Amino acid sequence: FFFSSRRRHTRCREVSWARRCVQETDIIEMKPIPDPTIETPAREEKRGEGINAYIYWVTSDLLGEWQKLPDIRGEHVVSAKKIKKLLTGNLESNVLAYPFFGDKEAYLIRAQIARITASTVLAPKGVWKEKEGPNREVEPSEEGATTGYTELKSAENWVHLNPNILSSGRVRHIPPVGVPENEEEVAKLVEAEAYIPLLRGINEDEKLPGYETAWQIRTYGDEQAYARPPGKEGTTSYSVIALRSFKWPGAITVYQNGKWQSLYIGNGICNGG
Repeated sequence: FFFSSRRRHTRCREVSWARRCVQETDIIEMKPIPDPTIETPAREEKRGEGINAYIYWVTSDLLGEWQKLPDIRGEHVVSAKKIKKLLTGNLESNVLAYPFFGDKEAYLIRAQIARITASTVLAPKGVWKEKEGPNREVEPSEEGATTGYTELKSAENWVHLNPNILSSGRVRHIPPVGVPENEEEVAKLVEAEAYIPLLRGINEDEKLPGYETAWQIRTYGDEQAYARPPGKEGTTSYSVIALRSFKWPGAITVYQNGKWQSLYIGNGICNGG
């Protein structure tokens, strides 16, 4: 993931340490192990969970020093949704915006990364399945992808890999401090704001005013179907499918011949709210 700052400081680049690399026959998922030595405020998602599931480093020089972004709280995400602010590239600068953000730019960058990854990291339908447990996580499906090139030209066959972010700025409902954290209290919060199902189809995304869809899907290159190498059944196509987000300009997922990757190159500002 990359953000470009075009103001007083040099460009600031963010790269995820925990990338998901997906291939036709191999799925590799890297997630940081929760660190019990890092203090996280009560009733917030700890490192390795929810909005803090992954660790990110930033730099203004690819050959220079990298700095690790801090973990964030739900309030950072809530505040980030209310403002549109170009980045300066200075992690220690105060975010001067209205409504008031209340923290350094490092926290704004990290909050925007959480929002972008929740909205724009995609996978073909059928590759992942919901994992049992309360943490709203997914795991590789034993069956694997059942969709081919032709099917993946349709939005109905692409899903969001990450869970949506709630109005609290978190991925899971957590009762506020002073309220018992038990199933009954969590159920009350779920009743007030239901979870959006995991692995939701991108065809269900809310459209922006003036747009017919939330995503643009185009193909590039030769769409001819060719026989696969000896020993493999079926056909293959060397054409590329590109899915572009209208909500987050610069967010794109590309697919070719059983492999895909999501990336973002932009200024950290979304269309709409």
